[in-house]
Amino acid sequence: PPYQERLAELEFPALLSEFHRDIDAYLATREDGPGDLAGLIEFNRAHPDEQTCFAGQELFEAALAAPSTDDPGYRAMRAELSDLARRSIDETMAAHDLDALASPANPAAWTTDCARGDNDVIPSSTPAAVAGYPSLSVPAGSVGELPVGLLLMAGDRQDAALLSLGAAVEHRLDAWRAPRYLPSVPDGAAR
Repeated sequence: PPYQERLAELEFPALLSEFHRDIDAYLATREDGPGDLAGLIEFNRAHPDEQTCFAGQELFEAALAAPSTDDPGYRAMRAELSDLARRSIDETMAAHDLDALASPANPAAWTTDCARGDNDVIPSSTPAAVAGYPSLSVPAGSVGELPVGLLLMAGDRQDAALLSLGAAVEHRLDAWRAPRYLPSVPDGAAR
């Protein structure tokens, strides 16, 4: 799809501003603990054991320093980001006369590794999420014991059509399996 380089430039800075706003709103509802992101950062500094599986809190600090979502620069960036994300999906679907876009959903779950960090992936749901368009994941199979999905995205206000398509795809793939508790997964099974 078009505009991916510019979308990649804009998305993370917008995410930082939005995370700061949203984590502050969430923490303000909690009776105990830090009441905002600044307090959470200070709490983590005072309790380093809380960061056992994290190299640091650079993302929290970057979010704290990010412009407010009321900032005119943020608003302009967010407007461009939303416009390009929508155009990316709309133009791709129009150019190929598509009702929806399909892609593999995120990879199978991975084992948390506190020494090397998580297997960082860019979610396949990002284009629709940034555009504010509907998306859904349907069961598509498994990698070892771990489920994998097929992500479907559609255009603005195409929720009902996408749900209908998703039901048909799920029925056709017949890949759903009842969840089971897995106390451990052998090394390599989640890669």
